[in-house]
Amino acid sequence: AALDEGEFDVARDHFRAARAANDRNLAAPLGMALAEFSEGRFAEAIATCSSVLEQEPNHVGARMLRAAAHEH
Repeated sequence: AALDEGEFDVARDHFRAARAANDRNLAAPLGMALAEFSEGRFAEAIATCSSVLEQEPNHVGARMLRAAAHEH
């Protein structure tokens, strides 16, 4: 909800907490990457997506978001 409402700091805090609770949770860093992308922090979004892809090389969402960030 925070991400949808543009509350990126709050969203990042939620994603960090989710990742800390379960380091295998790939939805958390992908959400973080989406928040970074939404804020125009494209280099950070690329790095975050790349970390997801290190764990799951075929993760379609991470591949798509990273490709979109590379276009900026």
